[in-house]
Amino acid sequence: MVGIMWLIITAIALFLLAIILRYLWRMRRGTIKENCFRKMVCTGIPKEAPISENEKHNILRQDFHPSKVASTWDVIVIGSGLSGLTIAKILAASSRKVLVLEQHDRAGGACHTFDLDRFEFDVGERFIVQKLLPHFMVDGLHYVAEMYPGSVLYKICSAMSDSQVQWQRIEDPFDVVSTFSFLFVLNVRESCLKEIPWMFRIKFLPTPITRFFLKWGIFHLFTKICKYSERTLLDTMQEFAFSKELQAVCSYYYVNYGIPPNRASFFQHWLFLLDGGYYPVGGTTMITSNIVRSIEKFGGKVLVKADVKEIIFEDGKVKGLVVNYGSAGCFIETPMIVSTIPLIHLFSDLIPQQVSTNLTMFDVVKQLNAVDSPKVATFQAYIGLGGSQKDLKLPGNNCFYFRNNDILEIDKYLRLDKFQFIIYSRPMISKNNSRRILQVS
Repeated sequence: MVGIMWLIITAIALFLLAIILRYLWRMRRGTIKENCFRKMVCTGIPKEAPISENEKHNILRQDFHPSKVASTWDVIVIGSGLSGLTIAKILAASSRKVLVLEQHDRAGGACHTFDLDRFEFDVGERFIVQKLLPHFMVDGLHYVAEMYPGSVLYKICSAMSDSQVQWQRIEDPFDVVSTFSFLFVLNVRESCLKEIPWMFRIKFLPTPITRFFLKWGIFHLFTKICKYSERTLLDTMQEFAFSKELQAVCSYYYVNYGIPPNRASFFQHWLFLLDGGYYPVGGTTMITSNIVRSIEKFGGKVLVKADVKEIIFEDGKVKGLVVNYGSAGCFIETPMIVSTIPLIHLFSDLIPQQVSTNLTMFDVVKQLNAVDSPKVATFQAYIGLGGSQKDLKLPGNNCFYFRNNDILEIDKYLRLDKFQFIIYSRPMISKNNSRRILQVS
């Protein structure tokens, strides 16, 4: 038995060695292209003058017109949020001719801003913190963890924005939860962080090796991340017998990404428990405008008011897409399309049915459509105040208020029938103001 085990280990080692030697040989022969990140400014030190407000406005609002897309493109990216702009920047730096199409009137997705009266408001939906800045500028700034010089995330953001974006740390504690007292959050965060590097290490392995390790459960010998990535946040908390009070504190952040703990991925949730919170100086449009400018330097374009009508296929392969323009639309040829729009919308509206039913992701889309999830409408209140944070003596924390420790109350509330809805006490309103404050640093 021992001999068989060593034989298997030797075979795996030889297989890995063959893969590595093949990779090194291809690199020596020059068949692997130059690392695109070598063309980017990853130091965090800007080499150009900061982008002006006028330049930022013009860069993010370049309207679509057929004359601007007359040539053939290597790649077309649908959607100009951070995911779309990031992949577009990497592809452009890899010598691809990239076109980004955005249906809105400005690029940036959830990172765009709007002006109202004397104020500029940030409408970001994720990683949001309501932060009051000096007069004439009030931003709801995105905050990101571990964005300090030297961190991997900082280097990646610097590479995407050519080191033109500076980050300011939010004062600690950056999150304040109004609920019952609890003292174990920091330990949970630290234990989670120990497991995260395995996810990044997997990405550097060749795909066949990754599939082999996943199929035979080899990764489970090194980390529990595979197990918990398939479980919900609520299931995991119940497995460890968390009390209702503890569940409420550990899951408070779900209101930012909008999925209740009984449906949210545990792995997705713990990614938010990284160290510290940082926001981009000048607002989130500093990120998007500098990425767009960098894409243009590599020969790409980012155009807005470009509503994609349909993706065209020929013999099972992508041929291009059609943008709503005039009566006939505008066809743009390309051999590759990257979509960053919701998966259900992509399959139901853009990909022809005769093609979508034969794709491997079709079953996943069917499962998503079958999920019983109530439709939710939300609103945000944007408030402009005359004075700086210091002048008005305002705290710089995010405040999360819960009237009790029932983490599924809002989900139950949304599923009430009309009669129950009328008589039911609103889950976000409480007459009891005697709750204590838990600070999460």
